[in-house]
Amino acid sequence: MEFQIRQMICAMTLAAVSTGISPAWAGAVLPSIVGFKGEAKVLVKKGENLPSLLFEGERFYYSPAKLGMKIELGSIIICATDCRIKLVYPSGTSIFIAPGTTFQIVTGETVGPKETSALKLLYGRIRSLVSKSQTHSFEIRTPSVVNGVRGTDFLTRHVSGQGSEVAVLSGKVDVVPVETSKPKVELQPRQSVTEDSAGNFKVEGVTKAQVISAYETTVIPAAKNEPAIQALEEKSKANLIEELKAAQPATYKAIAHAGTLSQDQLNKKLIEEPLKKAKATATGGTAPETFEQDLERYKKLEEGK
Repeated sequence: MEFQIRQMICAMTLAAVSTGISPAWAGAVLPSIVGFKGEAKVLVKKGENLPSLLFEGERFYYSPAKLGMKIELGSIIICATDCRIKLVYPSGTSIFIAPGTTFQIVTGETVGPKETSALKLLYGRIRSLVSKSQTHSFEIRTPSVVNGVRGTDFLTRHVSGQGSEVAVLSGKVDVVPVETSKPKVELQPRQSVTEDSAGNFKVEGVTKAQVISAYETTVIPAAKNEPAIQALEEKSKANLIEELKAAQPATYKAIAHAGTLSQDQLNKKLIEEPLKKAKATATGGTAPETFEQDLERYKKLEEGK
């Protein structure tokens, strides 16, 4: 699947972003929180009887994020360092938010029977599992790049002063730097691009840390006994099976009944091939550590940051 990453202006302000948000009456497509732990604030431009704060020089009103909450267009979510969030769109497209991440829901609407939507990642890390069949277009924007997607599994990271990073587990990506003097970068499956402090982009193979990081963002307690949430989770699971079937047909065929597996089990299957190849590259052809050992090492690395 081909993806196009479109250029955006690095100095774009939140106010400018807000002017591009589709009005709520235009058939807005909104993601809902179906998995949640820790603390997070949801910031909106207008709010009666809500506390307020200044964010990026603008006044916002906020309330705590809650399980089942629909996130309105223009909302900004600030995740605490103990926070994890899973958002699911009506199509089943799933977004996993890592601790310490701040992002904004920019657009969301239907194009015919399919969704088109965009997020702006201000800081942190997001994994996206985008429906191949139900999504018309999907973007994750950072101050450096715009990830334009039509059905894939990828990780986006942005840190101020360090730049942006995109790691693709399946599919192809064309990365167009903000600075027009810099050449376009074409990513192949299981490749990543990393921006350094000077704004240069370097292409490498997806690393073990990136693959484990992609999985680790999905480890969020599942909600129970919530019919509306469970309906979205079923769509999320169907999307996960769809991605596994397309990206790793051999792995999918080896599973007798994919529908009987949990989403966590399916996620592990989905990263199986990229992780093996990343391990082989890192160790010269051997893979001495198990998945559990890799995950434990990654957790310790994250805790030490």
